[in-house]
Amino acid sequence: MSRLADAFKAFWSALKGQTPQQEVKPQEPQKEAGEKPKATEKEKKTNAKVCRESFEAGALYTLTLLQREGRLIDFLMEGVEAYEDSQIGAAVRRIHYNCNKALKEYFKLKHIVESPEGSPFSVDGRMDRSKIKLVGNVPDMIPFKGVVQHGGWESAKIDLPDRNESVNEKVIYQAEVGF
Repeated sequence: MSRLADAFKAFWSALKGQTPQQEVKPQEPQKEAGEKPKATEKEKKTNAKVCRESFEAGALYTLTLLQREGRLIDFLMEGVEAYEDSQIGAAVRRIHYNCNKALKEYFKLKHIVESPEGSPFSVDGRMDRSKIKLVGNVPDMIPFKGVVQHGGWESAKIDLPDRNESVNEKVIYQAEVGF
């Protein structure tokens, strides 16, 4: 479950434009007490490949759940130009409800900043830059006051259903053929 959780974190990092990071942990034992052995280029490439595969598996599994529960990909991939706004609205309501239900069932999400958008926000030296991005004309010296533009999201808990190992993990949703 830990690999899947790491993959999910990497998925959301990619959505934010960041690349997945993973510490390289050599497999060989330490040579002397306190001395860490250096990873070879081959080990670094292997670890990077495992990280990338885990990242991709988590990203695809998240898409699988959102497609299975809410048909999100079907909606996003279909052209909506030919439909009336009322037809789109009706479809969106169902998709929103089902995807929202899936998110609440499998992920415990919470806002990083609990203040409503548009409210004042104090920035000091203790701010976690991995959680808060400063945008606009940012002053040089802290502390200063800004305005919340988006509360952000973070995962407090991930509780994904187990995935059958015999399933092709590249398949997000099987094609359906009716008779």
